[in-house]
Amino acid sequence: MKQRTLSFILLLLPALVMQIMVPGFVGTALAAPAAATLPGATCTSTGATTRTCDLWATTGTLALPDGNSVPIWGFADTAGGAATLPGPALIVNQGETVTVNLTNNLGEAVAIRFLGQLMPTDLTGAASGGAKSYTFTASAPGTFLYEAGLLNSQHQVAMGLFGALIVRPTTAGQAYGDVSTAYDDEALVILSEIDPNLNNSANPATFDLRDFTPRYWLINGKAHPETAEIATDTGHRVLLRYINAGIQYHSMSLLGAYQTVLAVDGLLQSH
Repeated sequence: MKQRTLSFILLLLPALVMQIMVPGFVGTALAAPAAATLPGATCTSTGATTRTCDLWATTGTLALPDGNSVPIWGFADTAGGAATLPGPALIVNQGETVTVNLTNNLGEAVAIRFLGQLMPTDLTGAASGGAKSYTFTASAPGTFLYEAGLLNSQHQVAMGLFGALIVRPTTAGQAYGDVSTAYDDEALVILSEIDPNLNNSANPATFDLRDFTPRYWLINGKAHPETAEIATDTGHRVLLRYINAGIQYHSMSLLGAYQTVLAVDGLLQSH
């Protein structure tokens, strides 16, 4: 299910992350929606080179544009908060030691894996009602996916247990600490799908994912026509941080604009 190779330069495979630069976009500036606004960092700075993030695995509800809604699982960044889809963006700085504290409010064990980070694989996770901490050094800049990581936990990812990890380089305004990766505006674009049969099942763990048939395709947790605009201005270089958290392939393009692939899965590409 989790394929990792490219067969075409703009084809996003499941669980693949791509950063694309759009040079000199020409058009009318739009009011910036929340989906296009990324802070410099999130979580809590606990020292000069340390940062702590708190996540709760919990339940929530996703409203869909046709008036239906489905239950979801996901991550929240406050105790007692509802799950969001996607989960909170974890934005840290290169070189920081990052600790992520997971509290599991779901009815089954949950682990988190942080793709692209050097750390041991968690084979047990946090039990229902339990907690677990993960620590890694954000050694390389880039855009990465974090998701439920236990064996046979693909249903947890499909239910919404995923989010973005962004590691910023030491030089502000650049994607990879190189002048060629400088940008004016940035946006995070996370793709996923919903099959209501999974979300509405009495026990998602027993759902056969071979029968997973999406009826809704989401960008940052929203289906058309509720997807948000990405704000920029004439002549700006826009950094698009694409993440495919779903199970289907997606070829991403912008009509009327050129895109350059900067990186795939955190690896800077040569041109």
